[in-house]
Amino acid sequence: MSNKASGFLWYWIFITIPVLLLSAAWVFSPLGIGFQDRPDNGIMLNIFHGLYFISYFIGIPGLLTSHAIAGFLGLNGRFTYAYRLSLISLLTFLALITTVNLMLN
Repeated sequence: MSNKASGFLWYWIFITIPVLLLSAAWVFSPLGIGFQDRPDNGIMLNIFHGLYFISYFIGIPGLLTSHAIAGFLGLNGRFTYAYRLSLISLLTFLALITTVNLMLN
């Protein structure tokens, strides 16, 4: 195993932990968000529900799928694409759930 391959393997194992924890936490987020105050404005409430729907039904599967694809790319020696895909998907999901949480009162 080359240095690049072993480095990517350790990166992939290390980044799997936050991916799984974030996914699991967001799956159970309706329990926590149910006790929070939602936006009072009707338009902001619709935006909140839309972003939450996207993050829950598209964001979680997208994060897990892109992480699996990044692992597959790493196994095939395309380390640059694997690093980029993994990082971009994780940062996009974090930005989305941060936006949803900031919209709560």
